[in-house]
Amino acid sequence: MTLWPPGLGVWRVAFALLGVLLAGTLLPRFPLAPDLLAVLVVSVGLSAGPVAGAAAGLAVGWLLDLVPPGGQPLGAGAISYLLVGLLGGVTARWWRTSALAPALIAAAAAAVVQVIRLLGRAALGAALPVGAAAGIVALTALLGALLLPPLVVWQRRLATRRWA
Repeated sequence: MTLWPPGLGVWRVAFALLGVLLAGTLLPRFPLAPDLLAVLVVSVGLSAGPVAGAAAGLAVGWLLDLVPPGGQPLGAGAISYLLVGLLGGVTARWWRTSALAPALIAAAAAAVVQVIRLLGRAALGAALPVGAAAGIVALTALLGALLLPPLVVWQRRLATRRWA
């Protein structure tokens, strides 16, 4: 019996931890920052399938929920990134059909995260920064268009060498 879920190797866990640390320390300093974690989780789903993507998303979401400042209901990050990983795995069949597909998948992933965050803020009675959420989705789409193809190729190479 293996310690890691299928397709979720040490390299992916290390990059998830690095992404969570960046999301908790460096990225909040910018007024608008792309959702780097959504791109990382989608890349796991695209390269290893929906189960590994969902497991990576759940782990990343739990870690993100625990890193201060929380700012959202506990578990909302885990649910949103689980859905993002599942989305990445489900769209793995057709993500190479168009040059726009990586950007669209990243935008859909960021939209899932932002909608869940906005719903959490609405449930708490806080202000809803819809414009900022739309900006984050747009920046994440751009980041996904640039990073998803090399990330997926790199993860598949690691998997063929049994390093993932």
